[in-house]
Amino acid sequence: MPKRTKQLQTFDDVVRELGGSTAVARMCNLSLAAVSAWRKYNAMFPPKYYFKMTNVLNQRGCEAPRHLWRFE
Repeated sequence: MPKRTKQLQTFDDVVRELGGSTAVARMCNLSLAAVSAWRKYNAMFPPKYYFKMTNVLNQRGCEAPRHLWRFE
């Protein structure tokens, strides 16, 4: 039986699954302040991090909606 994919729905769900704001900042080679600003201003990720972040999520058996990266 195939493993079920965990559906993440929000910005905070994605950040939590990726290990928190510090881990996301490290993954994207940014400051913690940059990730905090994403949350504060629109709770969306810049599109240029879509593939990097979703690849890690997929490896963990998770998916998130594209609109969290400003697509659609």
